[in-house]
Amino acid sequence: MHETSLIEFTLNAIQQRANQMKIKEVKEIGIVVGRLAAVPELLQTAFEIMKYDRPIFYHTVLHIDYRDIYFQCMDCNEKFTSDTYARAVCPKCKSANLERTSGEELYIDYFIPYE
Repeated sequence: MHETSLIEFTLNAIQQRANQMKIKEVKEIGIVVGRLAAVPELLQTAFEIMKYDRPIFYHTVLHIDYRDIYFQCMDCNEKFTSDTYARAVCPKCKSANLERTSGEELYIDYFIPYE
């Protein structure tokens, strides 16, 4: 499962930074995930399973900011979102000459320690 590797990488990165900051327990983690990058439900499930392998994350809550796929039409400059990537067309001029401007994001936005 792709999402398990992503959560493992996320937890490793946050744990490394938390250790540098002498943080003993993380309260919240926020990540940004584009629709094309991963399935949020699978990320959440992987997190709920993997957090119990590391005491620093026992009580941590994961917040996922889920981003839609956005396009810009190269013919008329219309910006729009679409539920599908494969069959997207501009709603204004019906062109398929599109540039994807969002939807592949995947990054750690923040983490909050217990005080």
